[in-house]
Amino acid sequence: MTTKKAADLQRGDGVIIAPNDKRVVEAVSFTDTPIDTNGTTGVRVQWFGRTITSVIAADKDLTTY
Repeated sequence: MTTKKAADLQRGDGVIIAPNDKRVVEAVSFTDTPIDTNGTTGVRVQWFGRTITSVIAADKDLTTY
C-alpha cells in the first residue's frame, strides 16, 4: 500500500476509504470552483460499480493499493 494525492488519482487506482471499504477509480475531474473558503481545489471521483461521486480536496493523501 502506498499513498497518493487525490489530484494524482487515475482510472483503475484502488483507494482504501475505510478498513472495510475499498473502491476503484472510474473517472476523475477537477471542480470548477473551490470547495471551501480557503480556495481549495476539489477532485470529483466516480467509483466503479457505484452511482455516487465523491468530491475530495486535491491535496488530500489517500491510501492506495
